Amino acid sequence: MVINSASYTAGYGKRNNNSNFKKPDIRETWFEGREEKLKSYVMRLKLENRIDGIAKREVILESSLKALYSLIWGQCSDATRTRVESSTGFKKIAHASNSLKLLGALHQEAFSFQSQKYKNRPSMKQSGSSITYSKTELLLAFLDRFTKTVDVVKNCRGDI
Repeated sequence: MVINSASYTAGYGKRNNNSNFKKPDIRETWFEGREEKLKSYVMRLKLENRIDGIAKREVILESSLKALYSLIWGQCSDATRTRVESSTGFKKIAHASNSLKLLGALHQEAFSFQSQKYKNRPSMKQSGSSITYSKTELLLAFLDRFTKTVDVVKNCRGDI
């Protein structure tokens, strides 16, 4: 018996190194007919991971918006809080902790001083009764006085 690189004994008998032996390709046999199922499974896993990421970001966004709401509300003075609380729809804003609508309500409250400042807005009918043209007045002076009165009424958002 000749021992070479093609055959050897290890105490249990002779073992031949067969060069014709081919390892079976498990991938070929296992994947036959399963490619579409595997692709759909991989796509489903990717989609589930994406949905999980979106859900996590949505939770973070919601908590950030609530923190923003409390930060904005904490910066308001007591008088401003009272005025905003008395406005319509504040209960919905407070229940939802909607910071954007809170900013809108604060903006509306901040710029509503115009309506309080000019409660008795003049109308052209009221101030027009005092605008009369006399025969001794120059036409340019009357026109200047008339345009100034119209400007005052427009500035106070009155009716012409």
